[in-house]
Amino acid sequence: MHRKVSMVPEQHSKYD
Repeated sequence: MHRKVSMVPEQHSKYD
């Protein structure tokens, strides 16, 4: 699951 949040895109980048 790739969730890109404008607040923390780098942190959510680990979610594949």
